[in-house]
Order: sequence, then C-alpha cells, then structure tokens
Amino acid sequence: MIAQIVPIKKIRSNLELLSYLVPESLQANIRVGQRVIVPFRSSQIVGLVWQIDQFTSADQVSRKLKSITQLIDQTEFIDLNLRRLIDWVAEYYITPRPTVLASAIPELFYRLNRRARPVKILSQNQNQAQQLILAPYLNYPRMDQLRSRSDFIEYSQSLSHQEQIQIWQKVASGEQVVVFGTYQPVYLPFKNLRQITIFEPENDLFKYEQNPKVHISVVAKKLAEIHGSKLVIKSYASVSSSSSSIQVANISSEKRLINFQTDSWLESRLAKNRRVIIFYNVYDIKEGESRFGIKSLKADLAKRFPDLKIAIIDRDIDLRQNLDAFQIIIGTAKMLYLSKIIKGDLLVPIIDPLLDRPDFQPNKILAQINKLGRFSQSILIQTKKPDHPFIAAIRLGSITEYLADVKQKKQKLGQFPYGFWIRLTYSDQSAEICIHETEKLVQDLTSHLGGVIDVFGPTLSISQSKTKKHRYSILVKVRDDHTGSSLRDIRAVFLKLKKPWSIDPHPVNLV
Repeated sequence: MIAQIVPIKKIRSNLELLSYLVPESLQANIRVGQRVIVPFRSSQIVGLVWQIDQFTSADQVSRKLKSITQLIDQTEFIDLNLRRLIDWVAEYYITPRPTVLASAIPELFYRLNRRARPVKILSQNQNQAQQLILAPYLNYPRMDQLRSRSDFIEYSQSLSHQEQIQIWQKVASGEQVVVFGTYQPVYLPFKNLRQITIFEPENDLFKYEQNPKVHISVVAKKLAEIHGSKLVIKSYASVSSSSSSIQVANISSEKRLINFQTDSWLESRLAKNRRVIIFYNVYDIKEGESRFGIKSLKADLAKRFPDLKIAIIDRDIDLRQNLDAFQIIIGTAKMLYLSKIIKGDLLVPIIDPLLDRPDFQPNKILAQINKLGRFSQSILIQTKKPDHPFIAAIRLGSITEYLADVKQKKQKLGQFPYGFWIRLTYSDQSAEICIHETEKLVQDLTSHLGGVIDVFGPTLSISQSKTKKHRYSILVKVRDDHTGSSLRDIRAVFLKLKKPWSIDPHPVNLV
C-alpha cells in the first residue's frame, strides 16, 4: 500500500505529493485526511494523507520508497470539504499544496521537535449550526454588538497557539459558533456551516500579501459553494447615498485645490457646526511631487480657517484621542480602516486620477465614498471631468444602472477585474537585470503558452520595495476558462519560477 502525502511545510517548489510505503501495522487504520509523521530528507516532518493507492505489480513494490513512521490521528484530521477547498486554493492561486496547508493549519498541529508533538484532536460530531463572518480588519466597528454573544469567537493569527488549537477543536467538534475574522477562519474545519457573511468584499485588505496570495472574499465564496452555505454580501458599493446630498463641483478652470466653490461649501458646512472629512485618496500622486500634497492642503486650510483644529489621520493625532475635538479631518485610504466611526460631511477634492487608471473600478470608488459619507448631510466631489460617465451617473442619480452596465460590458470582454489575471514580478538591485529577465520570460511564455494567454509588459512597478530594489512586472491574462486545462498548464510553468520571481494571481489592481 502506498500513501500520497502532502508535507505540511511552506516550500518554494512544485513538490506537492510524496509517495510513502504504508507499514502493515498501519494499513488497517490509515485513512485519507489523517496526519502522519514521515521521513523527509534528513529529518522527520508531519504530512497529511491525500491519497491511498493499492499496488499489485512488482515494479511498484520494488521502488525505493521510505515508510511512514507514525500515524497521529485515529480519524480524519481534515475532512473532504476542507480538502476540496485546499485543492481549489492550490490550483486557482498557483501555490503548492504544502504551502496552502502550512498557512491554513495552526502550527502546533504540525510542529515536530524534541519538546513537542502534534496535538491530537477528537471530533464529537455535534453538528450544530455554525456561521462565519469576515471583515477586512479585526477592529471592525459593526462587530461590537455581536461580541457579547456567548458563541461569538474571534479567530486570528494574533491568538496564542493554544487559543488557536482550542477554537479549531471547538469548530471541528460541531459546536454552535459564530466565527469572526479576516483571513484564517476560512480554513477552519466547519461541520455544519449554514451562513457566510462578508463585509466590504471589494476592500483591498482582503487580498492576502503572503503566499498563498489569495483574495479572502473569493475563497469564502468558494467555501460557501462547497458547504452549500447561505452567502450574505454587505457591500458599501450597494448602499447608495441620497442623490440630493451629493454635489459635483466642476473645477476644470480652477488652479487651486481649495477654490471658490470649495470655499463656499466649507463655510456653509462649518457654519452649521458640521465636521468636514476630506478624503484624499490619490495613490498615484506621491507627497512632495505635487502642490496638492496632503501637507500643503492642511497648510492652505489652516490659513483660511485659523481658529479651527485640523488633523491628518494617523499622522497628527493619536487615535485614542477624542476625534470630536477636530473640526476638519484629512485622511488617506487608511481612514477607511479605523475602528472609530468619524461622522461629518465629506469632501473628495481629487478623484480624476482614479478615473484615468487602466484598472478603473467604479464600484470600489463608490464603496469608499459611501462608507466615509454614510453619516454626511452633504457630499462634495471635485472634478475636472464632469462629463465622465461615472461622475455623470453620480450627479444624475443613476449610479446603480451605470455600475450594472459597466459590469456587464467588462465581463463580456474579460476586462479587469473580470477574467483571470496574473501578475509576475521580478526584483533586483539592477534595473538592467530586471528588464532582461522579464523580457526573457515574456518570450518564453509567448512561445509555450501563446495559445491560451495574453502577455502585457514588462513595466516598472510603481509599488515601493522595502529593500529599495527595482521591480518589473508582467501581466498575464488567461484566455480560456481558468478552471480548465489551460490553468493547469500555466500552473505547471509558473510553479517552476524561483526567487526573485513572485506570483500574484488575481491582483487587486494592474498598476
């Protein structure tokens, strides 16, 4: 008997299934989904039984296979549903199964050294109703009321190993639980998952930046499909502000960011003792490179309103302070992730660079405006492009129809974010080496996979590297159904790439 084992270990290779002989003493008890201890290179590691093969021919017996050392579980540690999810994540996000497993399972379940042995787990099979709630960050304000429930559980990597083990065992036993978290909970061994609720699925924080680079809201939708769970989506993109509360200021002839129209609006809001929230959400403009930098904006406002207290979120103030002390609050995208709710009237002074991006996503822009402006009595959006379809739809109150039309057109053409996109990035201290390696890969991909993919690039990545290295990216769009054979061919090629290449399936943006 031969067992195909997935080592529970993060690796940078296409090594996924290892073959081991099953000793006669274990053959009666071994099952798919159990953990075992196996020899791996010069040490012992924990792996998961993924497949069991009966051999009959002499050549199979004669293969020089090592034997399983020890069986840890008497019953399956990971059931069929969770194995299906891990299989899907490994295929869809082009990641070796060992890496997915090591990311999904609490470390104590597979840690093996002289002082520790993997924790055993016993399932009680209570099969009570279970729920999963996902939000883009842990201090999510809308969870405050649920935290008082006796069956409410917050599950994250910030918990101790022992706390993670206890929650895993409680979920695996089928107890009634409402599990809340951001990333880790999707891999819990749910027995009777009735409902999955996702808050702000369009939020970029759901994109996990470590391997496997999954988008949690996408994984959660697959999890709901596997379990047959009810899926509830709570998106700010579907919450339309009152059209009468939104004003659009045409500043095409203005040279100043705080111009006559803005000045009049600010005066009217402040005269009514309304706080003003200024959402400075422009990724493309680096501070210091534009006269519209966030510090300059604060300085201009301080000259115009010298008696008012003005703050830049997370720079000028400690968020433990009372935000009510400030009449004007300026914030970047980080303001979207605060645990405190800031109430006031919303000003969006710069929106045009977001409209010009090649990965323009109107639903994401609308969701951000709706989230920050949900308590606003008045919202002002400044633009030099008042006739842009997105701006016109907001002004005319037809944003719902506009979003549906854009989605339909983009889906039909496979335009971003629809269709299946993959970003390949190469980093090095030398720009010349980056260019050479990326251009070489473009040629190789076009030669070997030209019938199933379109390749764009290479281009210089605008995202900053902590190591100050140059980063060049290639974008790959899969032409065919990405669940079919084309993705398996692509996966086989991409898994052979070594550092300093990085693979990001389904990136949240193109630039």
